Amino acid sequence: MSYYTIQIREDTAANWTANNPVLALAEPGLETDTGKAKMGNGSAVWTALPYWNPGGASGGGVSSVNGLAGAVTLSAASVGADASGAASAAGSAALAAAQTYTTAAVGAETARAETAEAAVLAAAIAASLPAMAQASVTAGGTLALNTATAVTAATVTAMTLPAPVTGALIVCERESASAANVTVTGNIRGVTSSTVTLQLASESEMFLGAAGTWWPIAGHKTLSSLQALFDAAGTASTAQSAAQAFATSAVGAETARAETAEALAVLKASAAGGALAGTYPNPSIAATAVTPGSYTSANVTVAADGRLTAAANGSAGGISPPAGDIGGTALAPVVAKLQGTTLGAPPGGTTQYLRGDGSWQVPPGGTGTWATAPAPSGDTTGATDSAALNTYLASAGTYVTFPQGATYILNTAILPKSGQTLVCYGVTFIRAANAVNTAMNLCTIAGTSTALITDVRIMGGLWDGNKANASIAVGNNYPYNAAIHFTWVQNLHIQDCVVQNTWSGGIFGGDSVCSFIRIINCTARYTWDNAIFMRPGCFDVQVVGCRAYGGGYHGIDAIRCDYVSFVDCHAWGNGPSGTGEGAGFRLEGCRWSELDGCSSWENGILGGLALTDTSEGETGWTWIGAYSDATTYVAGNVVQWPPLVNVLEEQSWYCITAPPAGTAPTKASPYWIPCAYDSQVGVPRQGYSIAVRNCRFTQNLAPSTMGTWKSAVTYNLNDSVWYYTGTAWIPYVCTTAGAITGTPPNSDSAHWLSTSGASGMSIGNTTDVEVSNCVIAGNTTGIYVSHSYSAGGVGSDEIRVTGCDIRDNAGNGINFVTDSLPKNLTVADCRFFGNKDGILMGVAAYLKVTGCEFTSNSSNGIEVAAVAAVVDISDCTFGGGTLPQQRAWIEDGTTSTIRARNNVIAGQTHNPPFVLASATSFTDGSNLIDTVVDHAAGTGSFSSSTTCTVTFSTAFAVAPTAAGVTINPTAAPAGTWYVSAISATAFTLTCSTSGSWTFSWRVRNLPLT
Repeated sequence: MSYYTIQIREDTAANWTANNPVLALAEPGLETDTGKAKMGNGSAVWTALPYWNPGGASGGGVSSVNGLAGAVTLSAASVGADASGAASAAGSAALAAAQTYTTAAVGAETARAETAEAAVLAAAIAASLPAMAQASVTAGGTLALNTATAVTAATVTAMTLPAPVTGALIVCERESASAANVTVTGNIRGVTSSTVTLQLASESEMFLGAAGTWWPIAGHKTLSSLQALFDAAGTASTAQSAAQAFATSAVGAETARAETAEALAVLKASAAGGALAGTYPNPSIAATAVTPGSYTSANVTVAADGRLTAAANGSAGGISPPAGDIGGTALAPVVAKLQGTTLGAPPGGTTQYLRGDGSWQVPPGGTGTWATAPAPSGDTTGATDSAALNTYLASAGTYVTFPQGATYILNTAILPKSGQTLVCYGVTFIRAANAVNTAMNLCTIAGTSTALITDVRIMGGLWDGNKANASIAVGNNYPYNAAIHFTWVQNLHIQDCVVQNTWSGGIFGGDSVCSFIRIINCTARYTWDNAIFMRPGCFDVQVVGCRAYGGGYHGIDAIRCDYVSFVDCHAWGNGPSGTGEGAGFRLEGCRWSELDGCSSWENGILGGLALTDTSEGETGWTWIGAYSDATTYVAGNVVQWPPLVNVLEEQSWYCITAPPAGTAPTKASPYWIPCAYDSQVGVPRQGYSIAVRNCRFTQNLAPSTMGTWKSAVTYNLNDSVWYYTGTAWIPYVCTTAGAITGTPPNSDSAHWLSTSGASGMSIGNTTDVEVSNCVIAGNTTGIYVSHSYSAGGVGSDEIRVTGCDIRDNAGNGINFVTDSLPKNLTVADCRFFGNKDGILMGVAAYLKVTGCEFTSNSSNGIEVAAVAAVVDISDCTFGGGTLPQQRAWIEDGTTSTIRARNNVIAGQTHNPPFVLASATSFTDGSNLIDTVVDHAAGTGSFSSSTTCTVTFSTAFAVAPTAAGVTINPTAAPAGTWYVSAISATAFTLTCSTSGSWTFSWRVRNLPLT
């Protein structure tokens, strides 16, 4: 059952008289100090009204309890207790007395008249009560809105009211089974942290949210809850106190309650007033003098209460007059300006957008409109699609989107123009089978020597050269038959493309000025030539995140290009078409270039990375030399600027149109384009300033697709095999068709050529090379440094290898060979493990090795096999691995110089642990630790004496101790054997018993400190 609280107007008697208000009809007013009340009639002032209960607070209330009037004191007998205070009798009497009192109190409260103000509130509440949910809890917490929550608790339970919400209801009831009080705390009657306590079983309280606070509006107590107030004995005095307490509580509670069916009926029938008409709870807005209907350009009057009290048609409408950014007329205004800027028609078509400053703008990153290419025709000859696309591209705007899922068959290349972007994601472009035009690319971006094509982007697409169904000779019409080909371009961006199955390169460009080339996240595969290939003349090339595999020659290649970066790329399985060539990456005659974060494996003879020179160059360009302000230049001239001392550090510039005299080259110049060019055309161009960082070159053994050589197989040109000579595996390549069967490659030089195998890296005629933090493992050779890739080269110089892991290569970790000129190789902080020689120095050059570790290399840590070499070895560790090395270092030359400082040598198998065949100087010496190595061994015999002298065929570098001599008699001696007089060249053996004895002996160099 729901209850509501209605509060009437109240004040002191003096204030009522002083203010003397007019009470509305049926509106009550209470004198709080006398308890008297008056009822208004809508016209009389306060002093003219009679009292409604002239007796004061006692009037209209309970007149007697059990026949007692006035100030009532309830005795035990009054509440039915017997003289002894027996519980049953007292309880029954008290309950009966309480029931009688409550009935009287309810009757009295029912008889109270409700005021008009209370009627309005009750009607509003009754009409808008929300739907109520039910909940039950056993512990304290926050009460939910519009929910009746029953609380059962063993101890005092603290419930909290949430923040007041207007129109919301909350009911909290202490269940009859609850053993403890329930407190409800919150913002009550505008006072924060107020508390209402439910002390009786089944007692409840309802709260209404209004005016930013909670209002207690209804509650109830049951007669049965009175039982909880009696003690176990039910004595008369206790029962009387309990009954009196209950009666006092009941009077207070019921006085505050106003909800009876009769009162609500009166309230709901009350008439509305003021601006409202009808009756509550559904009054309506009172009508005004305004006639309902539509008004044009209306003139209206609005009263203080928000109602329209007058309305009439006006004589004008719209915006009057138009001003500021608004133009046109009052009835037809237009937006003429934006932020004060006069607007015009979009100059570039409807795809442009209007910016906040009033200017028309193209989409970000472009200079024109978006458009969609025509759909494929289905013509398998390729003629229809090729013609339709090129006609469309010639007139299309900047951005051309190809329909996803489309397949275009081409018999000529499509031709993007300057400033154009082709968006080709999910689209296939394929060369027509047996296309009539055998010299064709799928896409060609081509300018001229005086009119470069600029700012082209190719985004996405599968570009298929259809190699299996194209009837052309291998490599025909080189450099055509690529997937994407570019020449005479500036600012080219190729991204997210897959190119494959071409008779030339995959992505192929150069042989001209090509600058600022970006190839991003592309895959190039199964090409007859290089998968990604930059020819001479390219400048500022970045290849990032690309994959190249199955390239006929090299994976990613640049020839005679400057400022080339290969970053985070991967190349594998390249080289099957080449005559013994094939590298994952190649920089041929390139300068100021780098590899970073790349990996390469299982490529051809040139291995994971080839740094070489080149004799290829450009023709038709005129080399002028250093730029001069006084010179008049024409298209095709090439100059160097700035004019630095070292020609390798000068930048070349190509003239595309005659500049005014004194116009020096810059990247922003309309006359000059940076290029890769110098005066050494026709002679090898040396590679220069190359950095290789954080790369992995592994399992580059040779293009041995034929496996090991077999006598019963007929081999063809470029077939590559491994052949075991009896001492080593050597790779061979077939140089003619039809190699003679049954003849081993090592005895058939007419048909077979031995090669060096494949290297993790090969460096030829390249100077200023930095290799750092790389892993070079499982190749034929780790790093192969040679003289020159082309005839006439000047050799490799200034090679620095730092922080690398060079391990498990079939040959040497580093080969520095085939160069008679003084060069420099520095190796620092590297690890050499499981190679043949860690480092083989086969050139008269300078080698510096510092801070390196040489472990388990099958031959030597360092071998110097050159004449007049100079080698510095410092702070290195030799030996200590699971497979012992023969020596820390060996010097096979006759005039080389080795300087060793602060090295640790352990566990070498040969003695001495280093070999010095020529004059060698030592600084600070080397520390020999655990050098237990064989030096000399042999057999000897006694005659009839007790002593025998053994002489070493090779002297010790440091004399061993007597403990290093092991004697193995062939017959059991009658006495003891002694070693004495040991030196670096001999020792004396003594037996305590004379006789003829034979024996074998071994001398080892024991630990030295």
